[in-house]
Amino acid sequence: MKNALGAIAFLATMLIMGAAIHPAYAGNKYRLITALGDVKIITGTTSSPAVQGQDLSGDQIIVTGKGSMADVSLGGRGLMRVQENTRVAVATIEKKGGPDLDMEQGGILVILSKLLKGNSYQVKTHTQVVSVRGTIFQVSGDTSKSQLDVFTGSVMVSPVTDGAIQSQIVQMVTEGQSLSLDRRTVLEILAKRRKISLSAIRAEVKDAFMKQAMTMRELPEYKKLNRDTRKELDDRIQRIRQELKEKGLDRESLKEKLIDRKALKEKLEERKQGIIDRLKNR
Repeated sequence: MKNALGAIAFLATMLIMGAAIHPAYAGNKYRLITALGDVKIITGTTSSPAVQGQDLSGDQIIVTGKGSMADVSLGGRGLMRVQENTRVAVATIEKKGGPDLDMEQGGILVILSKLLKGNSYQVKTHTQVVSVRGTIFQVSGDTSKSQLDVFTGSVMVSPVTDGAIQSQIVQMVTEGQSLSLDRRTVLEILAKRRKISLSAIRAEVKDAFMKQAMTMRELPEYKKLNRDTRKELDDRIQRIRQELKEKGLDRESLKEKLIDRKALKEKLEERKQGIIDRLKNR
């Protein structure tokens, strides 16, 4: 009971304090670092092609098409990879309340440096809101469901229904855990017919994260992040690589398995054809 009350108080504090201007970021802007493929920026009712290197003042929507992606600098606080088929609204740095990012659909990977005490960063979807102070995580989903994967640190989550944040319910999600919520599950949780359940991040999700994180490390803006954040990401990549290798799920092992399967299939086909040829010659 004490833990639950403490978690609720912690989230409430972050929701209130998160609206304050972080002095280190005042005057900074979001910046579009990379724009590959079909990437658009919507400002009000105007939609225009994204321009690599352009500043984003906030109150804009980033939209990526199929096979497209964008990297965004979060005003000195970290980096965001906007994956394909994504629509995410970006708030102003000097937000006066509400989430920093509001994702309607798609997926984003966020590398966030640790914020000053009393500050938080929020990502909202149709079914959950994520509040963090410095961690590496990704969120994916659509209008009916969403999934959070936490790669480092811990994240506070509350359900969302009909656009309203249900802050009376708080769940801590820590490194290596996933939380999936759909509309039906949220309603059952609110009705106290169901508890929030967590699961381990799937191997294929870890592999995809590792691939993206390694490309993000090559960005000039990544090298400007503080040393602790960079070390945290490097360590996590190494741990995932080792874990997948031990389980035979790393890319090289999978490639070798596919080659072996292909060779076995060809061998079986040769044997089958040999048997057919012998039967024909009888």
